[in-house]
Amino acid sequence: MSKKLIDKPLNILNFDELCKEYEIETKNIYKYAPKHPSLCVLSAGTGRGKTNLLLNCILKTMIIDKCMIFFRDSSEAKYLWLRDFFSKLNEEYNRHANKKRKLEEIFVMTDDLSKIPNLMDIDKKIQNCLIFDDLVSASPEVKNKIKILYEAGRKRNCSVFFLTQSFFGVPKGIRLNANFVTLWSTGSRKEQRELADTFATDTSYKVFERILKYACRKDRHSFLTINDHLSDVKDKFRMNLSEPIPDHLFVDSSDEETEIVQEIADDD
Repeated sequence: MSKKLIDKPLNILNFDELCKEYEIETKNIYKYAPKHPSLCVLSAGTGRGKTNLLLNCILKTMIIDKCMIFFRDSSEAKYLWLRDFFSKLNEEYNRHANKKRKLEEIFVMTDDLSKIPNLMDIDKKIQNCLIFDDLVSASPEVKNKIKILYEAGRKRNCSVFFLTQSFFGVPKGIRLNANFVTLWSTGSRKEQRELADTFATDTSYKVFERILKYACRKDRHSFLTINDHLSDVKDKFRMNLSEPIPDHLFVDSSDEETEIVQEIADDD
């Protein structure tokens, strides 16, 4: 080794490329859905459709080996349907495979928050999905366990969903780590600014404000999808999971802004 200090630019190696053979291999089937392992926040008021979207994601667009749901309301009809669906799925598997796999191996649904698994107890050999519904008011201990899953769950082959009625009621450590977010409301100007600062760093605040308003304008079930797994800004922002937002709304030009805003207002 030379004792003389090197005074020239350092070539930074991309260890993501060098270490690919050591990474967990994951499976995905739909471009605009959460890409496993994904860290998701679905934010909407009651009756807007966030549970409906969740079931579409985990049953139609993702590959999941084990699903765990933690909630406060055990009477949610869609979760009861999902429980019966997994029960029938497991019965069919046992019948055809001539095995006795317990339902708990692929599906857990409970309001017992003490059963939230510790990070290192999760089997990373399978694709896991953990769902937390309306737990904004949970104890600090519970919220800290969920925060850890958002910080490091992807390393244990986990997708995580947090369903909430208020995006800004979600603990900061959870929402800042989210890479897939759906919003059913434009919110206040202050909330829009914070959302833009977090998720719209690749475009201007005015562009973000326009596309948020456009995506949520149709009816109470319309929403904006923000998918950080997609690099193209026109793929990253979508209406109702997969519908494209018109190209002209991404134009960052003050000269065209009045015309575009008026066009949206006319559509309303």
